[in-house]
Amino acid sequence: LMRSSAASDVYKRQALLLIFFLLLPIARPLEIIVLLLSVLLIRRRSGGYHCKTGRGCFFFSLFTVMVGIFLAYFLEGEYAIQLLLLLFSVCAIFTGPVNQPELHLSREEYLENSRRLRAMTILLACIAVTMVLMQINIASYCVTGLLIAAISVVAGKFIKTGGIHNFAKGKVIACVGHTLDKLGEKERKTHKCAVCPIIGFQPRRPERAPTQRDAK
Repeated sequence: LMRSSAASDVYKRQALLLIFFLLLPIARPLEIIVLLLSVLLIRRRSGGYHCKTGRGCFFFSLFTVMVGIFLAYFLEGEYAIQLLLLLFSVCAIFTGPVNQPELHLSREEYLENSRRLRAMTILLACIAVTMVLMQINIASYCVTGLLIAAISVVAGKFIKTGGIHNFAKGKVIACVGHTLDKLGEKERKTHKCAVCPIIGFQPRRPERAPTQRDAK
């Protein structure tokens, strides 16, 4: 397993270097590095859409980054649009990480990945905002990298949950469940439930009648 993992890491590095050199005719090295780093620093924690084969992953990654390079080129100087895309990207990335079936992350691992993902996203977003405010052209490549990572997260969520309807339904259920948990904590502390003025107080759970064992 360790040998297989090491071989996979070598393949990933070789594929990344090949993508870098293939992109040199259409972009400057710094632009490629900024875009790739923006994607990879998020991707390593967020997960997202995965192709089924290594060859498919390589060609899809090459195509995606090429599209990202052209998009970043057209976004140069469009700082208001960059900020809007950055806001969307951060919100989308915050819905991650995607717990891939082949990873089977435990709850603790998922929460740790989520914490690190959000920290890295905030760091890169701050760097991107600083470059946008300073009107540095390279900012569009950082923003585009984050956008690619965000779209990958959203696509991975859709595929895992079976489409946009189930994804939205799952998010609503999770939000409602979290809200009810918070209200339950408040109820236990104050014996009240502020769900709705019409509902008013929640009924108390009937106390258990004492048994002979309790009397002893």
